[in-house]
Amino acid sequence: ERRWGRIVSISSDLAEDGTLGSTAYSAAKAGLHGMTRGLCWELGPDNVLINVIMPGLTATDRQLQRLPQA
Repeated sequence: ERRWGRIVSISSDLAEDGTLGSTAYSAAKAGLHGMTRGLCWELGPDNVLINVIMPGLTATDRQLQRLPQA
């Protein structure tokens, strides 16, 4: 109706890299990337801007415990 809009999705580098124990999560995020590309083609002509944000790892205590010790 407005002929413009914005869609922002939050993803993860696991969509591209994957890791042990993240198969389903990685597949879902990779699907999000594919959906975003498709929406760009479908909605771009109507001035809808579509982005995927892929923030890096947040160094929480839980994440730090999972990292290998140097």
